[in-house]
Amino acid sequence: MEFIVHEKSGEHSSVAWAGKQLIIGRREDADIRLEEPTMSGIHAKIFAGVDGIRIRDLNSLNGTQINGSKIVESRLRSGDQIKIGRATIVVSGSGADFFDDSTEEVSVTGEDWRQSAQTLKIHLDELRQAYGANLDEDHHILLLRNLFEALQSAGDRKDVLLKVRSVLQRAFREARIFILQPDSSGWRDFEPDAEGLAPSMTFAAEAARTSSAILSSSLTEDQRFSGSESARISGIATAIAAPVIGDGEPLAVLYVDRLRMPPFSRRDLNILGIAANHVSAVLENVARIEDLRRTNQELMEARERLAELNRDLERLVEERTTEIRRQADQIGLLAEAKDELLGIAAHDIRGPLTVIQGTSELLRMKAHNLDQDTLKRSLDLMHGACRGLGNLLSELLDAKAIETGKITLERRRSNVGSLFEDALPVARLAAEDKDVDLLIEIDDDLEIDADPRRLGQAITNLVLNAVKFSGPGGRIVLRGSAPSPRETRIEVEDEGVGIPEDELEGIFGTFEQGKAGRAAGGSGLGLMIARRLVELHGGTLSVTSEVGVGTCFVLSVPASS
Repeated sequence: MEFIVHEKSGEHSSVAWAGKQLIIGRREDADIRLEEPTMSGIHAKIFAGVDGIRIRDLNSLNGTQINGSKIVESRLRSGDQIKIGRATIVVSGSGADFFDDSTEEVSVTGEDWRQSAQTLKIHLDELRQAYGANLDEDHHILLLRNLFEALQSAGDRKDVLLKVRSVLQRAFREARIFILQPDSSGWRDFEPDAEGLAPSMTFAAEAARTSSAILSSSLTEDQRFSGSESARISGIATAIAAPVIGDGEPLAVLYVDRLRMPPFSRRDLNILGIAANHVSAVLENVARIEDLRRTNQELMEARERLAELNRDLERLVEERTTEIRRQADQIGLLAEAKDELLGIAAHDIRGPLTVIQGTSELLRMKAHNLDQDTLKRSLDLMHGACRGLGNLLSELLDAKAIETGKITLERRRSNVGSLFEDALPVARLAAEDKDVDLLIEIDDDLEIDADPRRLGQAITNLVLNAVKFSGPGGRIVLRGSAPSPRETRIEVEDEGVGIPEDELEGIFGTFEQGKAGRAAGGSGLGLMIARRLVELHGGTLSVTSEVGVGTCFVLSVPASS
């Protein structure tokens, strides 16, 4: 059998098979010498076995290929093309007696590790059946199978490295196993042993730097690493290391050493390099799975956030819908109240206008025949009607100013007694017309910090309201007191018809009146204006009442601003 070597620009040489072992590499004593640079002097070995002529790859990272597929070990046939780097070796000649097609070829391509491991397993079983040989001693091949089986169930990165360490510990007995990872200070074991001796970090760093599996038969004599302090201190005799590469960068270094001989072999190095390649592929798959899990978790969290946003949106829509309905109901009630106000205003305006129109017509037609008393009564009627129209107009304007927030207060320190005297002339006239007694109970020195005109307007509205619902001979009491240094209280109590309990709160609404109020006439704005003016002073206006007994309004404001 002959091996024809092609390298570089087509130059070639041939080597005849003479039934001995052939060494392929860059060493000068190699049987088939190549110029392809490798970390080791020997790249591959061709030898005769019980089942044919075989080639064994001794430097898995550079990779030996048979007919385009990477191999660990393979039988040779005539016509096979072996490719190592830039060199191609063509197998030719006779020697068919060495080839037995009944035995399946052992190959590891690096493309499908699951299929490769099954191929190894099947091949071992077939060899046992065909030759009855005790092949358990070939622990390197068993290592690949065990590694594949162990990593099938690996969960995360740490689990992968733990299983790799366990397999390597079984494969390389009486050796120290380290799986080193990079950090800011160099390389460290992913699970360091605090009591054990450290590995040769220089040796591991060289494997990572060159991205190649490396072997040293004797670290103390190896010029590359003889200066390593860790090797010298720990007394490391021999070591192998292979980097685990991912995305072109070293992720870890599989490191194995012994503190005493025998040295590791090229086959040990070869198998560690294959293990490192396999670990690299598994870690890539684990990283993809972790990315998928992370993405899935992010999607689930995003979905939950979206669901929460949808719930918030539904809740907001429901709240806004409820608020819109409430506002719509309010607008409807307000529209009804305004319609009622227009009716009241039309009635209240029509009455005075009728009086004014009728009286002015009488005066225009019969002024020269009227005596002084008739003339005076006519003018009083016209004056009263005009005054009523003015009050109605003032209430409408005040209500609008309050609703739009255009009323401002001019506060000053005022005597409450003087405030009553200034606010009550109109109320006194109304009380005298109905024969109602108006009594004042107040301390002479009681003072308050308020706008006297606006607070007086609120008091006047309360007294006029009391007069409206009091009968002849009734009594209205206006009291002023200071329950505490921080509060001034004003009460307007009458003996009128009283207000039903279900109408009490509604009497302060805009354009709202109780049944008695609607019967008595008026705009229904007086109490609303009074409450809003009191609230502008920072106070409150409340009411208690009993039908047929009377009503008491309580005005409470801070004694000072």
